[in-house]
Amino acid sequence: MTALGAFAWVVTEESEAAVNPSLLTSLQQYPGVKKFDYAAEPVRENVSPDVMVDPEYAITFNKTEPDEYFGASTVTATNSVTGETVTGLKPNQGCVKGECGCIYRKMFRYRGMDIDVRTTYLDWNIQASRTCFIAGGFASYRWRNMWRVEMKHEFFKAGTDTPVNVKGFVTYNDLDNSQGMCLDISEVDDIWVNSGGTQIGYKKFSKGQEVQQNNSITWTATRDMVCIQAMTNEDIPSNADESDYSPELAAETDFSMTFSTDVLHTSLIDDDTSGLNILRVASVKKIPSAFPGDSSACVSKTVSDDNSSEGVSNRVRSWENWIYRIRVNVPPETEAGNKYDYFAITDSLNQGLGIEEIKIFCDGSDAGSKFRITENENRVTAAAVDTGSSDFYGHEYCLEIKVSMKLSRDEALDSGLLGENYELTVKNRAAAEYEDGKGKTDAASNETETEVLYEKAADIIITKKVRAADLYPDHGSAVFLFNISGRTVTGEKKEYNCRIAIDDSSETGSSSGAKDYVTGTVTLKGVREGVYTCREYDVLRFKPESITEISKGEKKGDTVVFTIDSTESCKATFTNRKKFWSDYSHNSIAVNRIGLR
Repeated sequence: MTALGAFAWVVTEESEAAVNPSLLTSLQQYPGVKKFDYAAEPVRENVSPDVMVDPEYAITFNKTEPDEYFGASTVTATNSVTGETVTGLKPNQGCVKGECGCIYRKMFRYRGMDIDVRTTYLDWNIQASRTCFIAGGFASYRWRNMWRVEMKHEFFKAGTDTPVNVKGFVTYNDLDNSQGMCLDISEVDDIWVNSGGTQIGYKKFSKGQEVQQNNSITWTATRDMVCIQAMTNEDIPSNADESDYSPELAAETDFSMTFSTDVLHTSLIDDDTSGLNILRVASVKKIPSAFPGDSSACVSKTVSDDNSSEGVSNRVRSWENWIYRIRVNVPPETEAGNKYDYFAITDSLNQGLGIEEIKIFCDGSDAGSKFRITENENRVTAAAVDTGSSDFYGHEYCLEIKVSMKLSRDEALDSGLLGENYELTVKNRAAAEYEDGKGKTDAASNETETEVLYEKAADIIITKKVRAADLYPDHGSAVFLFNISGRTVTGEKKEYNCRIAIDDSSETGSSSGAKDYVTGTVTLKGVREGVYTCREYDVLRFKPESITEISKGEKKGDTVVFTIDSTESCKATFTNRKKFWSDYSHNSIAVNRIGLR
């Protein structure tokens, strides 16, 4: 296809800081703009090659109304003329700029994928003391009493957060009554103008430039934009052809654009706040198409584990497996020239990962016979066996790689990779490699990010507390025995036994200096993450009285259950009281004196 004019071309005229239609220049004068009669159906004959659009750009919308709104409660508005009732949001009631908008689910199919579109309302200006309203997003807008609405449209693989770089051709119509749309110059490739309908004008604005709208409100351009706006009969500039203007066709005004991005920014403007304004996306059948389309493959990557759905990021424990899925949508073979000489899906995994299993699917069914899978130093390659077969084309292929972390906790600590939270991040990109008549291509996927959480370790500190008056030198030191047992988060059994000996020289717990209580302490260092139960063995003279000062644990009967899930120490104080004073000797050696007669 012959290259079309692009926004990268320089507009030499000075841009005045206003949107008033009388100051606009005819859009037909914009460099690179194409003027043509829209075809009723995609065609390949009788249309000049320089006004054709590749089928890859041809997006057929499944819907024009959003599936849901987010960020605020929905309301309804009614068109006083048509009686049409529309669901939307009131920006001055509960909406936060940049946090509200709408979502279209499975709005269109692109390269074999269903695409979700998320529209976020970034900013707006409303007319004071008026009831404002906005409905819709990328495909159809309705608004009332709003001077301007700035929006961000994001494209995702349906049901996921995986961004998709979409090439699209969009036609907007019903641009009348001094309504307009501003487009980010860097995100739009080409502009198209229909040969009939109301004259359309444009004005360029630079980021940071103040824009006066309708002589009553000023706003600042947030991006380098071109503002496209319909004009009235009195506002036809001298550089426009008045014969192109027809008030009767105002509601049929069309302009189109092509874009190639995963995020598209637009801004609605309006100089007439009365009524319920409408701006719609026109039928895709108004696109003149060229054949064949682009033969490039679209590749996306997701990551998931047993506890998460597919997405671009996840969190796993270091002993758990997770799965990478690399999906490539291979375009249909519309002509022989679209066949690949070579096609492969590749993924170079981090050296610390181990590969547990590799599978490949075609539209959800096993496709192992169609690919030769190799692995070399953690680089996985799934190369198609036969790209000459027409059956290979027009399908989605998914390479599924199950991995695990082979870098041990000690190795990760010694290498300095672990932060304070005992975690490290693994980032990956995959690619589709193919060769066709245009040469070799290495199409990279989006990046995935996995946060790997390693086992933590903490100290368990047990304190024994008894009354000073309960210590009797002839009984010797009071010795207390504890058992701590449990399992680590990986299921490994652990058991510890420890002792605390207390005598008259032990530390006092009294702030006055008098020995009301004495204490002793034992510390288990570096106990691995898990759940552990601490219990005290029975001794002869002392009986349990209370368990207090518990940290990172819970008292259950006469035990404490500690949970180690951070590096914070687990603590508990066991207080005992002497119950028996004379029933037992202080040691195991006794001398019996026997009197003789």
